[in-house]
Amino acid sequence: MARTWLEVYDQWIARSGMVWGQVESALGWSAYHRAAGDLDLARQHAARALAHATEPRQPLALLAAHRLLGELATTDGHHEDARTHLAAALALAVACAAPYERALTLLALAELHAAEGRAGEVRDHLAAARAILEPLAAYPALERADALVARLEATRAPTSGPLDRPDGLSRREVEVLGLLATGRSNGAIAVALCLSPATVQRHVANVYGKINAHNRAEATAYALRHRLA
Repeated sequence: MARTWLEVYDQWIARSGMVWGQVESALGWSAYHRAAGDLDLARQHAARALAHATEPRQPLALLAAHRLLGELATTDGHHEDARTHLAAALALAVACAAPYERALTLLALAELHAAEGRAGEVRDHLAAARAILEPLAAYPALERADALVARLEATRAPTSGPLDRPDGLSRREVEVLGLLATGRSNGAIAVALCLSPATVQRHVANVYGKINAHNRAEATAYALRHRLA
């Protein structure tokens, strides 16, 4: 369906002679080939989008092209190229006063820093992106942030064994429970663990179900009893 739509769009662009729509076509084809796993074609179309967005100059289209090229460079392991493109995208997002585009670029930068093993920068960029995305209720982008955190957690060596996680609690649930037992709110737990408040709320509900707790006081008592706090 995506390919059919893009082909029809290209036909319309060709008949109309429209210049502005050529960028969207190139970006669409780049995203299509990226999803299909053909990164070479994805890069070619992204570069084409960058050229179309340069003349005539279309700042938001330039932003999208730079960000896409940065994301593709991150996937390829070309981190210096990724930094260059993402820095250009971030500067354009700020100049255009486009907060959502800025948040998406911050997510792309977080993914780059994750690939470089720079955990501190990942946390900083995720926190900045969430601060923009949560008031907008931009759930797909927030889920992308959660997915990045999950990938990072999956690569970390386990810090506790099965005996340290009673009643089938996952390692993340133990972390949430431990912070809950210190009196932190769901929002504060979300900031500490670089998660969205909705994700923390889901973890808390899962914890309550597994340990048969009905409120935070019971959960705190459980955490203290099992030395999880």
